Amino acid sequence: MGKALNEQLMIAVKQGDSERAGNLIESGADVNCKDNDGYSALDWAAAYADNLMMETLMLEGADDTNDMMSGFLVCQSAFKDKLFGSLVFAVSNGDIVIAEDLLKKGLKVTGKETVEREALAAAIESGLTDGRIKELSLERISSYPGMRFVILKAVSRVKQAEVKKKIKKNTRKKK
Repeated sequence: MGKALNEQLMIAVKQGDSERAGNLIESGADVNCKDNDGYSALDWAAAYADNLMMETLMLEGADDTNDMMSGFLVCQSAFKDKLFGSLVFAVSNGDIVIAEDLLKKGLKVTGKETVEREALAAAIESGLTDGRIKELSLERISSYPGMRFVILKAVSRVKQAEVKKKIKKNTRKKK
């Protein structure tokens, strides 16, 4: 019964139904449960920039001590479109599942200002460079409008940096 309630809680959070979420918690759903990918209800509420849901979950005792919620909120404050800020944070953190979910729900990359697309490319580049993102996982989001170009740009930068590093290393060896 608990697992079913927890699954229903995740659905309510993703649908933005804070009243239903509160009722499910009162019925026994674990406010700190995690989905199969390891994300909590509060993580999803933060990703969706759903302040009412975050408040509901925190009032019910959700653990707000992880960095995930803070990361989403900081990135959201940097962009006019809060969900785009969530996308930037998700990809920079290697959370491709959340990035894909945001894109599935209709978040558009096309039509964004150059600076916003550059921020997204930089986030992908950073994640690839430090290993939080595997190039293969980017295939999951590359088919969404505007994403392929941003991903290719980031991957190209990473590859160029690797080549430059090898050249520099070889130059030092020759001296």
